[in-house]
Amino acid sequence: MASWKQSGTTFPSSRSSMRISVSTLPFCGLATSQLEHLPPDIGIELLCECGNDYFWDSQMEVCMRHRSGPLTVHAPFLHMNLASPDLPDACVVQNFTWTFQLAARHHARYLVVHPGGKVLPGTDTALARQVSFRRLELLSHLSARFQVPVCIENLGSSIPSQILYPLAEYLMLFQQFPCFFALLDIGHAHLAGWDIPQVIAALRERLLACHLHDNHGITDEHGVVGSGSIDWEPIASAIKADTPDAILVLEYEDITMDDLLDNIPVIRTLFSLSH
Repeated sequence: MASWKQSGTTFPSSRSSMRISVSTLPFCGLATSQLEHLPPDIGIELLCECGNDYFWDSQMEVCMRHRSGPLTVHAPFLHMNLASPDLPDACVVQNFTWTFQLAARHHARYLVVHPGGKVLPGTDTALARQVSFRRLELLSHLSARFQVPVCIENLGSSIPSQILYPLAEYLMLFQQFPCFFALLDIGHAHLAGWDIPQVIAALRERLLACHLHDNHGITDEHGVVGSGSIDWEPIASAIKADTPDAILVLEYEDITMDDLLDNIPVIRTLFSLSH
């Protein structure tokens, strides 16, 4: 089993075989209970800002019962832009302390983090990256404290100036923070025009998971795999070749449970996964 080190401590990465997981994005609020109907080998990724401790503890007691699929947690981002100098560090620490506690309590495989938000006109990009870097240092200490690995997600846009961490800078993060893993969001990478199989090859053992969703290269649609312009075959081949133990998170924005259950066999076939 692979492991990773931080501040003199070794954390298990809990990597095994490739697994499929589902984001709670289309099942927020009362709809979260529908996740109980997923096949038991399918994991769940909590969009944690959509509930409090009582909500998630209650829901996970039901939804993770008898489930062999992995549990992972997506950190807050809607009002938690780690690159914003207007956001006090104390708020970051308070919010992420709660998030790491939630992830640790439910034995999450990882916590996925947005390193910032979309770069808006008038933003000092260099300052935003500096602020983001300082917040990532804070998270590295919380990660060590709570023994929860962190995955840094790539953010994408079809407008290059809106991307805080373009490809070279994104890859550099994993040299600057050897304690962190990568989560490659395929839809975001497509928007940014990245050569996705090459990025997968570059990340290799640092790539712990992928967000799977589709778009037409213009807006972040979070559509079902196959509904947009992404060429999935070479991406699936690259993942199988270079990171065959990745967690594949279906991060769809608008889908019913029936349609999701119909889509899961398509993903199994694409990635040559047995039930």
